[in-house]
Amino acid sequence: EKRFDMVLRLDKNGQTKERIEMLYQNESVELYQFVWKKIENETLYKKNVFLSISGTLHTVSFPAILNNKNVNLTYLGSTKDLLKNENKISNKNKISIFGDIEYGKLNETNTSKLRYTNSNFQTLPYSKKEVNQIKEKFEKKNLKEILMFTKKTATESNFRNINSTKTDIIHVATHGFYNKYGRNLDDFNDNVIENDLLKTGLVFANANKQLIDKKNDGIISSFEIAQMDLSGVDLVVLSACETGLGDIKGSEGVFGLQRAFKLAGVKSMIVSLWQVPDKSTSELMVHFYEFYLDGFSKKEALKKAQNIIKDKYKSPFYWAGFVLIE
Repeated sequence: EKRFDMVLRLDKNGQTKERIEMLYQNESVELYQFVWKKIENETLYKKNVFLSISGTLHTVSFPAILNNKNVNLTYLGSTKDLLKNENKISNKNKISIFGDIEYGKLNETNTSKLRYTNSNFQTLPYSKKEVNQIKEKFEKKNLKEILMFTKKTATESNFRNINSTKTDIIHVATHGFYNKYGRNLDDFNDNVIENDLLKTGLVFANANKQLIDKKNDGIISSFEIAQMDLSGVDLVVLSACETGLGDIKGSEGVFGLQRAFKLAGVKSMIVSLWQVPDKSTSELMVHFYEFYLDGFSKKEALKKAQNIIKDKYKSPFYWAGFVLIE
């Protein structure tokens, strides 16, 4: 019965601050025993532990569960990625930054025609500081190849035009969405039926304006991202909500943004497991790039950034929602 109750809590839709604190603070021992205890002996004294998860476990924050444990954990999108994990070249020279986006006013007379989600996307006030400080970090390292897309220039079409030759890193500070019970979006593609990659996506400029041009309406689905060529991109950082979520398809894993960017060829990515707060997320991202540009690996840089946010905000809600997927 306890096992069943824990599964229900992990699988519950709408991950609020109270729910995260209940799971990772009040029930932390129970959650640890439920998720990790049975394999703990197999991981002891191992230099590296590689984790490829499926089912409800994809919603779990292992950084929070293993908070005080000495486990060098690497997330993998799938077990086959283990073969590609060694000897990766980490590029830091070119970055494309999207943030401080103007989503436009919602046309209330046209809300019935909203695609993907019925949200009215609000401005993220801290994303302006976030993207400007990241830009400064790269400039101080004399990494001058920086593409900035903000306000009305942070469009879906500009995102689509990013390709393997233009950037090594893509940073996107915006709204992400996971519409678990969303409608079938056959208005996008008449040949697509029950396409799970259409239930997740990212939001860009003018998303609230209901633009007719579906290639530049401000909302790009995981299905559309999967069609892009990002095979030369080393890292995608999604500073947005619920970007690690998606529909679960048994042993095939999660169909969402992480699957889409992997299909597009991206080497690694940082995604979120719940609706992350704007202010602390902005701070975490800036610290991540500080450490990364100082020579730490992506995994080490994220962990160090999370430790700073953890010391400041304490609750796992603020620091444990982001994971690096290799």
